[in-house]
Amino acid sequence: MEYRWAGSVIAGMTVTAQDGYRSAAAGGVHLGGTSLMRDDDGASSDPPATAQDLLARLQPRPWDSEASTAFEAAQEAINHAIGCYSSLLASEERSPNPRPDRARAWSAARQQCALERRRLRAYNRQQVAEVRARYTQLIAELDAELRAQSR
Repeated sequence: MEYRWAGSVIAGMTVTAQDGYRSAAAGGVHLGGTSLMRDDDGASSDPPATAQDLLARLQPRPWDSEASTAFEAAQEAINHAIGCYSSLLASEERSPNPRPDRARAWSAARQQCALERRRLRAYNRQQVAEVRARYTQLIAELDAELRAQSR
């Protein structure tokens, strides 16, 4: 998929362009100090036909380095939890007496984290703060579980 905007091509993950870039992680287009972010969850299957269609789907959102840092920290916290669940799952699968119910639970929890990461919106500061708080606690619990298993 390719978008033409002000003579620049915007496509793929993060591509710098004349006046901005499209960030798949943030789900929007960055212009100077303001970002235009999608209001939907990114599930639209119909690509915009023109640059005007693309811009019509975007809404202005404030964006600064504090919001950027918080969003990246929330993503990293989710990634850490996914890594912990992967380690727990691998440990369970290597166990001399693996318990399929635990393996299924670790796998399901890991998938839930991945889903939450996809639904995380950079412009939703409350959601980002809640994710950071919840995953800080979850990571501590998962790290304790991993330490207990390694004994």
